[in-house]
Amino acid sequence: MTDLLWVAGTGLIVDSDTQVRATVPSGATTGPVAVTGPGGMGQSVASFTVVAPTTLTFIPPDDAHVVSSSPTGTYGSLTTLKVKSVSATHNSYLKFNVIGLGGTVQSAKVRLYCTDASSEGGKIHLVSNHYLGTTTPWQEGGLTWNNAPRCASTAVN
Repeated sequence: MTDLLWVAGTGLIVDSDTQVRATVPSGATTGPVAVTGPGGMGQSVASFTVVAPTTLTFIPPDDAHVVSSSPTGTYGSLTTLKVKSVSATHNSYLKFNVIGLGGTVQSAKVRLYCTDASSEGGKIHLVSNHYLGTTTPWQEGGLTWNNAPRCASTAVN
């Protein structure tokens, strides 16, 4: 038997007497897979190949915010988004063109940076790509409180 670099997997799922699944940990390298259990250890004949994950970055081509106190106002040309103020409710919208994906998405992150001190970081909700009550995709220069798609009731975790 060859020397093995032991890196324990996590989330072990036993599918059958001949198949197990585990999350490949950081630091794993290409090589044989060994499984140790109550009956001893078994090692694969073929090598497992570690493939580095692909990271894709998407920048929203459209972004806007709408304000309850100005139901027909458009704010798509502003360079900032707002999530809260004392006098009105603000909803900010980001649209992404998600292309170039291959395989299953393992995770997605939205990174927002606050420029003003606040105890409210906001919440992310799914919305339609269309103006309210239409099949026309919204554009940042045309989005208003009155025609903006409504937010899903539950925030995305």
